[in-house]
Amino acid sequence: FTGNTTDLLDPLQNITFNATVADDLFSVSSVVLQFYNSTNWINYTMSNITNTIYSANVTLPNLERNYTYNIWRNDSLGNVNITSNQTLEATWDCTWNVTPSDLGTTGGFFQRKNLGNISLINTGDSQYSSGCVIKFSNWDNYINFSGSYWSQTIWSGDGTRGLEFEQTGTAVTSVTVLPKVNSTLEVYGRYPSSTNVLTEFPYFVVTSNVTHSISRALNDTVTSKIVVTPGAYLETGIENTPSTVYLTPGNTTLSGYVKNIVSADENPANNTAYNVSFNWTLPSTIESLVIGNLSNNYTSLTTTAKQSNNLILELTLGNIVSLTQDTLTLYTYAFGYENSSGALQLIRDTNNLSLFSDSQTVSLLCYNSSDSVCVTACGYALDPDCSVPDSGSSGSSSSSSGGGGGSGGAEQTIVSKAEYQITRGKTGEIEVEFENKDKEKVMRNIKFSLQGDLAKYMTILPEEIQELNAGEKVKLKIIIESPTFIPLGKQTLYLNVAAILGNQAYNERKTIVLEINDISKEDALALIEEAKTLIEKFKLRFNDTSLDSLLNQMQTAFDDLDYQKLQENYKQIKNIADTALSADKIILELQELIDLAKDKGIDVSGSERILKLAMLALQRNEYARALERAKEAQVTYALEVKGELGKLSYYLRNNTKEISLGIFLLALLGFGSYKLTRYQLLKNSIEKLRKDERVLQELMKVVQTEAFKEKKMSMDEYKDSILYYEKRMAYVIQRLIELETKKASLLAFAGNVKRLKIEKGRIRDLMKELQTDYLKKGNIETRAYELKLESYNRRLGEIDSDLATVEAKQAFRKNYGGILKWKNWFGF
Repeated sequence: FTGNTTDLLDPLQNITFNATVADDLFSVSSVVLQFYNSTNWINYTMSNITNTIYSANVTLPNLERNYTYNIWRNDSLGNVNITSNQTLEATWDCTWNVTPSDLGTTGGFFQRKNLGNISLINTGDSQYSSGCVIKFSNWDNYINFSGSYWSQTIWSGDGTRGLEFEQTGTAVTSVTVLPKVNSTLEVYGRYPSSTNVLTEFPYFVVTSNVTHSISRALNDTVTSKIVVTPGAYLETGIENTPSTVYLTPGNTTLSGYVKNIVSADENPANNTAYNVSFNWTLPSTIESLVIGNLSNNYTSLTTTAKQSNNLILELTLGNIVSLTQDTLTLYTYAFGYENSSGALQLIRDTNNLSLFSDSQTVSLLCYNSSDSVCVTACGYALDPDCSVPDSGSSGSSSSSSGGGGGSGGAEQTIVSKAEYQITRGKTGEIEVEFENKDKEKVMRNIKFSLQGDLAKYMTILPEEIQELNAGEKVKLKIIIESPTFIPLGKQTLYLNVAAILGNQAYNERKTIVLEINDISKEDALALIEEAKTLIEKFKLRFNDTSLDSLLNQMQTAFDDLDYQKLQENYKQIKNIADTALSADKIILELQELIDLAKDKGIDVSGSERILKLAMLALQRNEYARALERAKEAQVTYALEVKGELGKLSYYLRNNTKEISLGIFLLALLGFGSYKLTRYQLLKNSIEKLRKDERVLQELMKVVQTEAFKEKKMSMDEYKDSILYYEKRMAYVIQRLIELETKKASLLAFAGNVKRLKIEKGRIRDLMKELQTDYLKKGNIETRAYELKLESYNRRLGEIDSDLATVEAKQAFRKNYGGILKWKNWFGF
């Protein structure tokens, strides 16, 4: 299908499957994509796009799971062929990328300069468990500036040194990026004023708060190169040139360049590079095979643009025959002049050298596919176009020399095989043993290389060994550089060995078969145990043995190292067991709820009917349908009982104690609320009456002053006013006594006699306070004093009268209660 099989696919993603289908004898009748969605196999008819290309589109459901597929075809005679099963995984992921990882070289002098922009790319899904909102930070921890840089004393602006980070002109210490969103981080460098050229290689780490779903990484490192230069400065390099070239006809581009890292329009203005010369230096092995100029000259370089000078390595049917596997080193050199001092002089680097250079190694490797050309040095083991030698020793050796010493001898070729089991994402290296099996000769100039589809993910160490004595062994390490990207299943890798054994050429090709799984042996055993536990739980409720065969297949897959099949079976067991047990649990819980609702008199016939269908499906071992029906019954039940209280008789019968306690608490709460509310009202009324009392006292003083001192009021007016105020004062005092009495007795639980006695004591206390205020303190007016005292005496008289009445009633009941009882008995 289209796309990288190592990338994570998203649920709901549309996938295009393309298949190449051909039949040399008969015409192709039909091609079908068989797609297993973990529940059923679905057939998709593939459309013919070209003569041999067939295509089909599949939209994944909104589920995180593994899917299996194959291609089925038949011809016009009904002959059928089918591919092996392949697996892909669909899951919501949280992936991100920081690019570029290298900001390149930036020159400057006494300034703050942009080194480049970093793209913080969130390629994750919002449906991921944590939402995949990523916070990038930690770039303030940059290092690798030299002591010479930090010790400079002349800086531009505020004298800040090192690197600075901004976003749209604002300094930042972190950036939050939403799913499917890109954000840009601007990186700036500070350049001092220096009499010497300074070359710095600072780098900084961009840290994510979310682990990358594929690489499991939490950070990326971004490198850069800063050159502090008062004038022109050169850089030369080799880029976009492959590190491996196979010995088969074809062209390979060798890309080299030279550039001035500062521009003439920057300050200082003397940044032009003059009379720049660029040169390639190639090994003699390939120098005659390249097309292009090995050198070039430039009168002046005023910008920072790269000046490319590319070569074409042309391998033909004629020239590759004499080549051999080898590792070659390519070089580029450049030099030029600048006039920062007012006179032309050679441009020099940090070490005061005037020659700028770069290098890259390129490995020439044998081509293990047929191209109709036999490279002699590769032999049959490494080049299928070479003939098998006529004679040779037994076993895997196809030919060998006739004896030790001598100046000649036939080429010796060995073919061998080894198998390994590795866990994708966890195994970082594998160990391969290589032995000089000759008992007499020393093996020299031994070179190792890898071929095959997996070679791009792996590196072999060491790549070269000077010599191995007769019978001596060495252990090679194959480092897996990208362990998470290796495809699952059986994969083949080829280890090529080229050496000199004695005085003859020696080649060996070791076929390494890798069984690649995404779980370890221990994890596979753990899955088998978990499957057994699930089946035990399942059998406690269901008499179904279908899971036993899946468990047996898991054990067989474990023995065959087919952990992918083991995982698929485990997921099927888990899915069936979880579905069945979930359905069973819902049915049991819902049955109890339905019985309870019926007891309450609520109509739940709809949910009861659906529940019976779920139970029937469960009895037929249709677990998915049973779970679906059970959930449907849950929803129906919720709708049927929504807002329904049931019969009152049910609650009275089953919740008598709770209801009684509730009524008691409600009554207690109502009584308490009434008392508190009544108390607050009395308190407010008393406060208002006291305020009226103070106002009336002040008004009586004013009237007396105006009538007797200031002579502003006649005696008739005075009498009328005082009479009104006295009546109002008498009323206020009377109400105060009543309300104070009610307030004092409101929260007290006491009988009438006790309450009256408490009130009597309270009034006497008030009378004492009144006499003290009038006779000793003199802070109450005479008429007010008389009115209050009169009101207190009146209330005391009323209390004494009430007490006498109560005591008389009690005495009467005590003396004549029996007589009244007999009178009522005989009907008198």
